[in-house]
This record gives sequence, C-alpha cells and structure tokens, in this order.
Amino acid sequence: MRWSLSLSLVLGFVACDSPGSGTPCVDCGLPDGVVRDVFDARDDIDTRADTEITLPDVSGDATPIECLDGLTRCVGELVETCINGHFVATQQCESNQICRNGACRANECASGVTECRDAVVRTCTDGLWQTVESCQYGCDGGTTCAVRGSDQCAEIWRCVEEARCITDNNVNQGCVDQCKLEGTGETGAEVQLIADCFDECSGNLTCIVQYCIPKLTSCRFPRTGNGTCDALSNCVAGCFTDQCVTTCYSGASRDAQTTYMQWANCDRLVCGGSSGCPDCQAYRSTCLFEEP
Repeated sequence: MRWSLSLSLVLGFVACDSPGSGTPCVDCGLPDGVVRDVFDARDDIDTRADTEITLPDVSGDATPIECLDGLTRCVGELVETCINGHFVATQQCESNQICRNGACRANECASGVTECRDAVVRTCTDGLWQTVESCQYGCDGGTTCAVRGSDQCAEIWRCVEEARCITDNNVNQGCVDQCKLEGTGETGAEVQLIADCFDECSGNLTCIVQYCIPKLTSCRFPRTGNGTCDALSNCVAGCFTDQCVTTCYSGASRDAQTTYMQWANCDRLVCGGSSGCPDCQAYRSTCLFEEP
C-alpha cells in the first residue's frame, strides 16, 4: 500500500468518527442513629471504673468533649463510648482499619503510596489520602504533575500537521524545525522524537500505529485521569468537536488513551476507514474487553 497521506488524517478522527460508532464527527461524633441503639442492646457491657482507660494528655488541636450517653470517640485505634457518664473502650480497630469519627473504618489506601489522579498529587498517611499538590496542567501519567503547558506540544504538532511537514513517506526537517521554534526546548525535543519515528517507519502504516501513535498521544493529550479505554470510546462517540474529545481524553488513563488512539488510527490508516477489519482487532479487544 502506498503511504500517501497528510498527518491531518492521523488525528482527523478527533473531531469526527470514533471506532465502532456511526456518529460523526472527610474526633468524634454521634453515629448516624446506630450506635445508641447498638449499646442499648448490649446490657452486658461492664461499666465499672476499672474498665476505664487513661486518656492521653489533650494538646494541640485536640478538644475535650463532654461525655453524653451514646457518644463515641477515637483514642488511637480504640473506639470509646460514653455509658452512664463515663467513656469506656468498646472496640479495638483491626489492623486494616482506622478509627475515625468515632468508629472503626476501612483504610482508604496503603500508607506510603503516592499517586497523581484527577489533576491532584496525593499521598496516603495513616490510611487516608492527603492532597500534596494540585496540578495546573494535569498529571504526567505517573505520580507527579505535568510540568509544561497543557497544549504546547499539541500546538506545535498542529503546526507540523497544517504545514504538511510529513507527507508521502518524507519528513521535511526544516519545516519541523520552524514549528519547534514556537515551543520550549523540552517540547521541541518531544516533537522531534515523534517526527523521527515517522521517518524511521518510512510509510509503514502498521509501524506508525504501533510505535509512533503512543509518542503522539502524550503530546496531543497531556492530561490524564483514571478512566478506562472502553469509557473513553463511549465518551468520544458522542462528541462533535475537538474540545469535547479533549475532555474525554483528559479523564482517561495514559494506557487507555494510547490504546484508543492506536485503535482509532489503525481503523483509519491500516483499514482505510473500515471499522473492525482483522488487522485492528487486537487494539479493539484490548480497549473493550481486556483492559483491567
């Protein structure tokens, strides 16, 4: 097959068809009506003074609270309940739980873990997520914020596309260099890696989809979320504008973004626009059925 296409075809799906669619282009508190009933039923609870525990000194932000029958509080990993005017230990939280708001609750996360999710870097402390940083430009696909402007690489690549710097098996390096002047050295180097990939594939469409599209994905869509490829596919199917598609991509994980881009471009380039041809089934299956 002779490779005779402009790069607008590679990203052309953004504003129109999607694969498989026919659509164009928050230490203590009263439990919520439960604890008082529970302890009314537990008549065998020992409320003698020798069952009481010595509380740690109150300091910092901690505030002593009045003991009202039925009120619960956390002391370390113990749940204490006010019974007949005395706080007594009534529950020891399990190793996989944390005492919070007067009750043992499941840990939200594993302590020490850090992640970047939904444009927020957060770390797990004592089983709870704590925000570290809000990301102006979204996540970088790992555990930190993206450091460059969200659209800079995409804008430079759009220049490469519109100037037809890569057509008919050829990469016009002078043309690419002119477009790279619009961005930083870091972004220019990213664009160059994409152009080099197209050059090395020498018009082999399968090569472009397998090796170049993943590089192009992080340039075109720097923001990431945690959505699946299947969800991304459904979202894009209802879009009629580039902005809509970009919003869909920003909610998807990097793996989901890459797989969908490969599927979409495989359908367009390798299969000539025909959805579901055998050469692209691996990408489709990964996106819709095999992705975790």
